[in-house]
Amino acid sequence: MRHRKESNIRTHRFSRSHQSPAAISNQAPVIETIEELRAALQEAIALEHFTIPPYLCALYSIRKGANPEATRIIQTVVIEEMGHMIMAANILNAIGGKPRIFARESLPEYPREMPHSAIGFEVGLLKFSKNALNTFLRIERPAEERGPTEPGQFWSIGEFYAAVSEALNRLDSEAKSRKQKKGIFTGCRPQVTNEHYHGSRGKVIAVYSIEDANEAIKEIVDQGEGKGGSIKDGDDDEPGDESKIAHYYRFNEIFFERRYRTNEPPDEPPSGDPLPVDWNAVYNMMPNPNLRVIRKESKLKEPQRSQLLGAMEEFNRTYSSLLRNIQRGCNGKPEVLREGVPMMHSLREMAIDLMRAEVGIGNYTAGPSFEYVP
Repeated sequence: MRHRKESNIRTHRFSRSHQSPAAISNQAPVIETIEELRAALQEAIALEHFTIPPYLCALYSIRKGANPEATRIIQTVVIEEMGHMIMAANILNAIGGKPRIFARESLPEYPREMPHSAIGFEVGLLKFSKNALNTFLRIERPAEERGPTEPGQFWSIGEFYAAVSEALNRLDSEAKSRKQKKGIFTGCRPQVTNEHYHGSRGKVIAVYSIEDANEAIKEIVDQGEGKGGSIKDGDDDEPGDESKIAHYYRFNEIFFERRYRTNEPPDEPPSGDPLPVDWNAVYNMMPNPNLRVIRKESKLKEPQRSQLLGAMEEFNRTYSSLLRNIQRGCNGKPEVLREGVPMMHSLREMAIDLMRAEVGIGNYTAGPSFEYVP
């Protein structure tokens, strides 16, 4: 992985019998110890969080009342991504780790290369646009059979979780063979459940066993890339499942401005009903808002300049407070997650106010920068 310290995940060929829940490359990283597994799960938490600020910028940049279907799609994806982050934390908690949600490495400066990607593409904070959707599609791309990768890199997020899944099952089996009744699962801290996390759909799975961990990983991968080579996200047992498609294909519907038909092949663009999109009904947010850049380049005069910088700093403080809240919730105090709901509403209003404000750089408006505040 570029721009980060070398991954703890080593390289090893492992057999296709370990191929779950997604297809893996011919040479995929294997996690050999419980310490490496905990490190990989911490990387999974950071990876899930990495996608949230870009998705939120696109969502918040859509003007009020415009693009209702695209707004709903992106909003549900964000909620589910937060659920994925929490489920990765649940797994880490269950094997004796301590999830870090609020950390400097969790709030990188955008744009930045996609972590652990063998493709090597850049992810930035962009307004709602074809360019942003193209990036989202690259993030959520389904796993494919590909050639070997460098250590610590993967062709898709699903491949990354396949390596985690293989290690979980192998290390748990080895622990049980040594007469450790619970295997690697300690069960020493309360888990976050649906009672504590109210998402728009999907579920948060509490993890107490290898079966729970496998179910959580399957939920994460199916929601992102699709289930078993289809566009569906795996929630076939829920009412109205014909509309429950994976993140990649939901973003594809926005990109092509069309819905998928029932059972449409995943390798074809959607060909169903139109999904109206007005690409111009957005705030002209500058690409990759950043306090350092704005302080240096903005032509705003006082007091407007100080007011804008203060508003951006306040957004960052509130977002950092939200991450602290989630970290507490994922480290044995799940009941505190409810305290984060008002912060989420405040962040939306603050972000929209920023996107309405001149930034003093070209004809752009400002936007949230999601920067770390200790």
